[in-house]
Amino acid sequence: MSTEMQIDQVLAQMRALSAQAEGQLADPAATGAKEAEQTTDFSQVLRESIEAVDDSQAQAAAVTEAFQKGDPSVNVTELMTTLEKASLSFEAMNAARDRLLSAYREIMSMSV
Repeated sequence: MSTEMQIDQVLAQMRALSAQAEGQLADPAATGAKEAEQTTDFSQVLRESIEAVDDSQAQAAAVTEAFQKGDPSVNVTELMTTLEKASLSFEAMNAARDRLLSAYREIMSMSV
């Protein structure tokens, strides 16, 4: 769920930058003080998102290994839930990557 929120933050930032580039926002400071307080570096958001996906993958690997070793505290339901969360977060990251690459290609093909 936090991955979805982080992706939403990335997409919101991309939309704001796109709107600025298109001249829809005459004054970037006019977006409000609340947004100014929440300004985040794009690379930092991207890094945190990738780290969250990596953490979920590592957690899934650890739960899988514990289950394989016969740890009684790990049941099949927990194993499958953890694996599915890791899979979904990885798919979401790939979807965000694809969108970023698509936007990059579109920007690069624009004539100035």
